[in-house]
Amino acid sequence: MPIDPQNLPNHDTVLDVTEEQIGKTYAKAVLGAAAGNEWTVVEELQAIVDEILNPHPGFIEPLRSAFVSHEERGQILDRVFGGKVSDTVLHFLKVLSAHNRLGILRTIVRETVRLYQDRNNNVRVRVVSAEPLDDALLGDITNALRSQTGQEPIMTTEVDPDLIAGMQVHVGDTVYDSSLRTAFAKARRAIVNSTIQQIEQNPQQFFSTN
Repeated sequence: MPIDPQNLPNHDTVLDVTEEQIGKTYAKAVLGAAAGNEWTVVEELQAIVDEILNPHPGFIEPLRSAFVSHEERGQILDRVFGGKVSDTVLHFLKVLSAHNRLGILRTIVRETVRLYQDRNNNVRVRVVSAEPLDDALLGDITNALRSQTGQEPIMTTEVDPDLIAGMQVHVGDTVYDSSLRTAFAKARRAIVNSTIQQIEQNPQQFFSTN
């Protein structure tokens, strides 16, 4: 089902409409257009944010410029995403471009993910670990999250050797961090804060000329 531009908020419509509300409107539109293929659309939109917008924040600027025509924006989107995402997502990006909404794409994607999860009782989970996790441990994490949240976790994993040991578990917008790197950073901050407190309480101890 195609997205009907007439049902979407334009750039210059109601001024008191918040970015989040606009994001929800577009989220409903794209999930409605997905017609049974919602999860693929959600994954593709999230991948655009994770793999393009986050590492290359300047990518979106030409697509927001008043000096670039709608036709030129469409050509850029075709070159970058044509054949790499579904027709639904490509058309959706062009609709956003036509309504000057690509600048809030991150918000729109976030609201799309949330709406999909709410409808399907899912929660998106990203586990970052210093070493690859075996299936048994990943299963234990999945079961624990399922029990704690009452939702069905959709798991993705990532390896980051800089964590040294332990892991980070990203559940929606919440991060649970048990990495050794973070433990070191917390310990260092605690030492610094303790030193500052001692200086404030007894400055002579640190600045005595004797």
